[in-house]
Amino acid sequence: KHLLFHYSVSDLSHSWVVTIVACWHAYLFWVAGCVFLAVGANELLRWWIRWYTECTEVFSFREMAFFFHVLAKTWIWASVVGEVMRFCLLIVKDGFNLDAFEAYRRLLLCESRPEAEEGRLYVSTWGPSSARPRQKLLNLLIQAAIYGSLDVAPLLIFLY
Repeated sequence: KHLLFHYSVSDLSHSWVVTIVACWHAYLFWVAGCVFLAVGANELLRWWIRWYTECTEVFSFREMAFFFHVLAKTWIWASVVGEVMRFCLLIVKDGFNLDAFEAYRRLLLCESRPEAEEGRLYVSTWGPSSARPRQKLLNLLIQAAIYGSLDVAPLLIFLY
């Protein structure tokens, strides 16, 4: 009982449970990124196959317009897929932080200006002592939504 009351957040860095949960989150976001990449590649392939099968005249205006339409969609879609993959990588990195998903929660609470100006994560300190009561409540709700969707929901589905 004495150890339970004197347990601090810094003690969590040595916990194997925290490491397993962080690896679970990394796995989830890795799978989500791979699925999104596969769906994105499938869409790109479908668009180009459609263009190739419908292209009958080489230099007609309609065919050239369709070609540039597919090319523009490809460029936009490749940019979106690349950004989603980058987001997955950054959220995995954020998930291994002791205060998991801190940077993501800061972004959702519009408190990430120092990180945006500096171009890297965890530039300034952020904690409950500097937060307003409304901000603390929103942070708690966001944390509950993150852990509920990543940990509790899969566990309940598995047990069901």
